[in-house]
Order: sequence, then C-alpha cells, then structure tokens
Amino acid sequence: MTLAYNDTATLDRVRRDLRAFHAHLDRALFGRRFCALPRERRTAFVAVPEHVATNTHLHMVLRMAADRKAEFEAMLPDDRSQFWARWAQRGTHKLVPLYDADGWAKYCLKLMTVEGDWFYSDEFLADTAFRSAA
Repeated sequence: MTLAYNDTATLDRVRRDLRAFHAHLDRALFGRRFCALPRERRTAFVAVPEHVATNTHLHMVLRMAADRKAEFEAMLPDDRSQFWARWAQRGTHKLVPLYDADGWAKYCLKLMTVEGDWFYSDEFLADTAFRSAA
C-alpha cells in the first residue's frame, strides 16, 4: 500500500497521522473495543516514508486478520476514497496485493540510509507505548 500526501509533511505529522489511521482502521474492522484485542489480531504494518521534503508518501506492507480482508478492501476501494484523506487533505492511496516481498523491500528501501526513518504499527499500541516509557 502507498499512502501519499501529495504535499509535504513532517515526520512528526506522519507519525501522528499513522497513529490515527491505524486506530481508525482497526475501529472500522473490529468495532469500538478494538484496543482490547490481542496484538496478533490487530492490523500490523511497516511503513517507510519517502521524499518527505518534496512529496511525502509512505510505502507500507500490512498484515491483517484473514477474516477482515474483504472489509479492509471495501474501505479503500480506489485511490480517491476518503479514508486516507481524513488526515491528508489532498491525499491518495494505492492498494496492491504483495506478490514479491523482496522486490517490495528493495523498492521501499532504495533511498533509506542507516539513520533512515520507518514506522512499525506496534509503536502505536498502548501497552507498547507504556512499556517503552517505563
């Protein structure tokens, strides 16, 4: 999946938007008590930001509960759906099945340096945030 701002966004804003996107996604898939679900049941992702200074977008790979795949795809039917636009006013997305994990990784990491930024969904889970603050 690619989430594009079609604008610039700071990494702090990207992190806030991803946190909200993740919560909204799981709430839509699992209902209001999604936070009580075990981590293994929740949606997980790795997101790699690219071109933050000029055209911020994120390349993501997602893992979701198999019994929620149809609902997930229905929420994001085309690149102009309003789901991502809640956080990125001019934003678009592209959802494509992952057939070549090695190719995806090479493409996403092409501009990444050792100090590069990336986001993992676990950083947005309450128990993880609590443990890391302790």
